[in-house]
Amino acid sequence: MKSKVLVQTDKQKHEGGFLFGADGINSKVRSLLNFKQEEWFYGQKAYVSKVEAKHKNIAHQYFTKSGTIALLPYDKGKEYFSIIFCTNTTLDPTEQFQDYVKELNININLTTLDNFEGGFDLKHQRVSKMNYEKFCFWRCCQYISSNGRTKLKPRY
Repeated sequence: MKSKVLVQTDKQKHEGGFLFGADGINSKVRSLLNFKQEEWFYGQKAYVSKVEAKHKNIAHQYFTKSGTIALLPYDKGKEYFSIIFCTNTTLDPTEQFQDYVKELNININLTTLDNFEGGFDLKHQRVSKMNYEKFCFWRCCQYISSNGRTKLKPRY
């Protein structure tokens, strides 16, 4: 007997032999199927900010003793760098970034720097054990919309 999977949206039901669970880090599919997962913290936090800067559409990346700095150009009426600052210290990220700007001689105007707030832990997750009797991929769909619910079209 072949395994089948049934997916029901607000308006439609779909049945198939496979289900693709591509619904992100907080996967509802993974939690419903009770997959065990491993997670580990890299010991770093990532912070995001922006600063006005003449960038000439050139990105920059710097490697420091406590992490990395990426300056990514974008325009929004004025020229800015989007800043991604990853660090393994618990110091104030704004002060730490300002120190690195001076130390690395990065040519940006710190008076226009937005503060780094919050940040998020850099961690990795992977499924470590699956219940293969429940696990299958839904192979009868032509495409899935960005919200993953409304455009599931069966193909027979």
